Amino acid sequence: MRNRQVHLLLALLCFAPGHYCFAIGGVDTTPSPAPPHPGSFTRPKEAELANGLRVIVAERPSLPLLAVELIIRNGSEADPNNLAGTASFTGSLLTKGTEKMSAPEIASAIESLGGTIFSSGVSDNSNAGVLVMSSKAEPALTILADVALHPAFKEEEIDRLKKQSLDGLRVALQQPGSVASYVIGRVVYGDGEYAHAAGGTPETLPAIQRADIVKFYQTYYRPDNAALIFSGNVTLEKGKEYA
Repeated sequence: MRNRQVHLLLALLCFAPGHYCFAIGGVDTTPSPAPPHPGSFTRPKEAELANGLRVIVAERPSLPLLAVELIIRNGSEADPNNLAGTASFTGSLLTKGTEKMSAPEIASAIESLGGTIFSSGVSDNSNAGVLVMSSKAEPALTILADVALHPAFKEEEIDRLKKQSLDGLRVALQQPGSVASYVIGRVVYGDGEYAHAAGGTPETLPAIQRADIVKFYQTYYRPDNAALIFSGNVTLEKGKEYA
């Protein structure tokens, strides 16, 4: 009924003076494209430290922000075949407690700086990083260093993450799209490194023990297997100092 009323109104307007019709017709006229905006991209600068860590800096001195991310070359493709989800657990647990700070203390400390912190393990890499005002860089990077170098991998946090992950999997496996994505991995990659689900399965997650997580961390979280990437109000020399 409403559509009929709209069509009738349009028809009546078209019998009014011609400029109304032209105005209505103008709505359907494609506007001319705007002139192109000039763009520029910062060329990253890079250095390699004596311990093998690559430091990569995209200098943006006009920005008051600093984004820092530690990238580990390996992720879930390095999971043992019977322990899918190990890389994901290892990455996620970095921010769940260190030898000095609990998970709530880490969250509170970074929030007090007006920043955010994250960590994860995905298909091709593992990572941890912060986003903060450049004036708060030093305390934020102190927290990031503690998270990356001294994770506690506490049993209670492992158990909590297992429960959360299994609950999430149960929900996901009720969705056809999620099931299809798991099947596609097997079909495309067969028994290859990328065949298993990065987040694990209901069978593999309960089997992951703290020792497996520690082993993954010790094997792959090495300076010569990592890059520390800075973007924002920071120079390469300062980035090397922070590293």
